Amino acid sequence: TGGGNTAIGYKSGENLTTGGNSVMIGNEAGNGVSTTFYHVLIGDHAGHKTLADHGTTAVGYYALANATSGGYNTAIGYQALEDNVSGEYSTALGYQSLANATGGSNTAIGYQSGVSLTTGVNNTFVGDKSGDGTDDGSNNVAIGYTALSANCGSSNVALGSYAMRLSTGDENV
Repeated sequence: TGGGNTAIGYKSGENLTTGGNSVMIGNEAGNGVSTTFYHVLIGDHAGHKTLADHGTTAVGYYALANATSGGYNTAIGYQALEDNVSGEYSTALGYQSLANATGGSNTAIGYQSGVSLTTGVNNTFVGDKSGDGTDDGSNNVAIGYTALSANCGSSNVALGSYAMRLSTGDENV
């Protein structure tokens, strides 16, 4: 009964019932979308299990593939935000950026940036592999190649390639 939807591809938008104004293009893209609105899901399995709130954008193979709740996320790249099952307001740009993140309000730009982040929130990672070993830290800023790449702490700021790469403490600059 929904309206304004476009679904192209095998099982794309297959479970759509009342949701609307969404675009789902690719093999099983948006397969789980049923009652939510304003999704753009492009790529093989992009937003595959998306039952999430409104306003999700996923472009790339398995981008936001396992999202089940939470919304207003943007994932662009192969497996970007793939396992973000409940986080909201996150942005991932790059191959596997924030691939395992379940927390919200995270931003990652670059190849595997924030790839290991799980429950952490309010992190910003810019640069290839920046924050790639951070798992549950929150409120971190890492800018540069592998900056904060093995960090488990919170409230850190690391600027420059390899900056605080092996740091595990909190509130460092």
